[in-house]
Amino acid sequence: MNGGWIKANEIPATESFWGISATIRKQTRIRLQELVKALSQQENKPESDAQKLADFNRTGSTAGPSTNRY
Repeated sequence: MNGGWIKANEIPATESFWGISATIRKQTRIRLQELVKALSQQENKPESDAQKLADFNRTGSTAGPSTNRY
């Protein structure tokens, strides 16, 4: 089953398993990073969704969830 796919798609050394869902998840994450980076590098209308995403990206949002949520 899926012998051709398995031969063509080695499991990366950093992963314990690899399948189509992992491939799609990785491609989606990369594409979203590219889109947000592009938004951060362009002029956006104030208060637009694009500007909000760009601002959020600039805050270092990858640092984790805020401890001051409520």
